[in-house]
Amino acid sequence: MVNKRFNNMIVVPIVSSIAFLLASMRCYAIVLPIEVVGEPGTSESVTITLPENAPKVTGIDLKINNIEYPNEIDLRVNKGSWISLNNKTATTFGAGYGYGGIGSPVVTLNEHVHLPNDLVTAGSNTVTFKFDYSDGNCSGFRVLALWFTDSNNKQVVDSTPRIQEDPGTWTPPLNDPKDIAEGLKLWRTATLKSSFGPDNHTLQAHCQDCHASTGMDLKYFNFSNKDIIARSEFHGLSPLQGKQIASYIRSLPASDGSVDGRPWNPPFQPGPGLSSRTNTQWSAGAGNSAILARDADEAHYLFPKGISQAAIQKLATPGPDQLNPRDIPISLPLLTWDQWLPKEAPQDIFGVKTFHNSQMYKMLANRSSQLWVPINNTVGGGLDKWLQTQVPLRESMNAYGPKASWNRTVAQQAYSIAQWVAIHTWQIEQEHFLAYPASKLNWFTNIPFGVSPNTLKIPSGMVSGTVLGDVYLGSAWYQIQLSVDSGDNHPGGNSPIDWAYYPGVISHLYSDGAPAQPMRLTEGFLIAMRNFDGPIKNGQWGGWDPAYQDNILSIFSWPPLALWHGQMQTFRSVMDALLPVWLERANSYSPREYYKYEYVSSESVPSGYMAANWYSGLWGEIPILRKAGVNPDILNQLANFGKTVFPKADWSSQLNL
Repeated sequence: MVNKRFNNMIVVPIVSSIAFLLASMRCYAIVLPIEVVGEPGTSESVTITLPENAPKVTGIDLKINNIEYPNEIDLRVNKGSWISLNNKTATTFGAGYGYGGIGSPVVTLNEHVHLPNDLVTAGSNTVTFKFDYSDGNCSGFRVLALWFTDSNNKQVVDSTPRIQEDPGTWTPPLNDPKDIAEGLKLWRTATLKSSFGPDNHTLQAHCQDCHASTGMDLKYFNFSNKDIIARSEFHGLSPLQGKQIASYIRSLPASDGSVDGRPWNPPFQPGPGLSSRTNTQWSAGAGNSAILARDADEAHYLFPKGISQAAIQKLATPGPDQLNPRDIPISLPLLTWDQWLPKEAPQDIFGVKTFHNSQMYKMLANRSSQLWVPINNTVGGGLDKWLQTQVPLRESMNAYGPKASWNRTVAQQAYSIAQWVAIHTWQIEQEHFLAYPASKLNWFTNIPFGVSPNTLKIPSGMVSGTVLGDVYLGSAWYQIQLSVDSGDNHPGGNSPIDWAYYPGVISHLYSDGAPAQPMRLTEGFLIAMRNFDGPIKNGQWGGWDPAYQDNILSIFSWPPLALWHGQMQTFRSVMDALLPVWLERANSYSPREYYKYEYVSSESVPSGYMAANWYSGLWGEIPILRKAGVNPDILNQLANFGKTVFPKADWSSQLNL
């Protein structure tokens, strides 16, 4: 028989000891993230202790979230001089490299900073971070990781523990129900300022207008009390009011965002296992750790057993084993929740009366099942009708229509309106996902695709300030669309994804200076093939369409093969496996069907300009594929297909160029 009294006597001291050890560890550990939020000049310090035998320290590696512009952050080690972080004093490395470094739209960056010799010594070293100045929108940053490095840029092992903050332990700063009720009232009605700067102005919008109306987004993505209070003060509220709002947010029902729902983890960032999460969990994304350092690494996830025709056939065919883009990690960092939020609310763009009288606002304010339930689980449901209500508002600000007149302000306002629709779509989906069949984890809308500056027809560079920045934003929104709704079960023409835009923006990223992403391009092409695996239907839903979604030219990138530079062996492997699958589908239709549905005839002759039409692309691809070393037998089959459908051209001549 167990002596329960004896057990209790033993267990209680052990539990108490563990609690004491954890509390003691926390006293000298670095608690991550280090949040430096508040007015300019706000700083936070941590101590890193090095052993006596530590190698000489010559630098420090930092992972920082919300680093938005040069000289936003100052760093000091011990009593050294302040170092203002910019692209001259810090070197970006990792997944964010190649997008412009500090000042690019990628706001979670790994940075290496060189430190003067002998600044860091054995024993205790103090590292201080300071929020130097605000651009009128930013109110601070978060340090997610930090390590000293040696002359070989290797991490120097120290004796200071790192502890990740656990949102599950957070409680309301004020527990009085009256304070929580006041927090809700402030969330809905408080008069806000544009910033805490000297040139601020009073806003017509309230907290609930630029966030989910209930504040559930702050709970879901685990924004801390400290951050909520600081942001409240940024918008002109008192510290007490900030605590009351934070208390209201903490009082909301438990978030289903789990540990990955954090301000620095991009929503819908793909990664292994994401598709197996619940309806409400998956928007938290797979976390920053799922972002690949190199695009080439994606091949291991797309083709875990190697690139083969069988693998391509499986990935490009609808069925239980079909490719799920949510589970395939990519090298593109997606947008954090802060980047989803509009910089300007529609109430401040149009005025409260005008906006609240608009159909866009009324449909959200009075939303019923007609707004969020898809019609027959296809595009064209209430959300898509809601999306169209943006058009009259944009036309009224001269962003569209015959009086269109673009400038930076109009561009950012047009983008903000689209962001406003996106965040409230997220809220609607979180609230009503249970209405959808469990097997169909889809938004059934192309709203994220429509947030891209390119889709909005905003002149390039006007949203972020650089061409590369706007192309990155477009590519990120297209990828988010791929995750929320890639068109499975309901593809239709250019909705929910315009497959001419998706590969095009990946090519533009590279031509504008970002890292090449040919494997991400390959993934998109396979998803398009899967979605349009059906009879030729002249643009109707689900039909084989070599002129558009199934156009091989899109996997080449433009100029041809520029994206594949340095990866030609991979390109040959992909094409040797892909072309037989493509030809099997292409040859399953008669020339008569192509003439009827693809706007071609037996008299059609390819042009020397590959982008003129799909058969000109096919014509021009053959010699390029031959020079790239693609299997000659496959190229013969490609030429034979061309000759069968377009007999007026000498297709065999292309095999010898």
